[in-house]
Amino acid sequence: MVLEEESADRLFGEIDPMGRRIRVGGVALTVIGIYQRPANIFEPPGQQIGAIMPFVTAKRNYRYDETNGLFLSVKGWPRVSVPVAKDLTIAALRRERRLRPGMPNTFDVITRTRSSIPSAT
Repeated sequence: MVLEEESADRLFGEIDPMGRRIRVGGVALTVIGIYQRPANIFEPPGQQIGAIMPFVTAKRNYRYDETNGLFLSVKGWPRVSVPVAKDLTIAALRRERRLRPGMPNTFDVITRTRSSIPSAT
């Protein structure tokens, strides 16, 4: 899992959390990264994100509200364009939710343009 910086500080203090294991709901997960939460419009209102884990891990091990409690972030491979990554993501979500052709999506897709990505300094 990737821990949000504040969560890592609360759990580990001055100890480097990288490679350490923590239990979340009885499931042991390894810390593979730390991130600093950016202030942005995509964070669910009233919720705080403490960690990020693979979708398959969450689906296999935890109960969650699939309508309102799940936010997926998708990043394509460097050679995959945003439109192609978006189409593949929509197809995967439709398959997962067993939506037939002609049925409306039961999820929203939000993309951001390249110009809105902060540059690294």
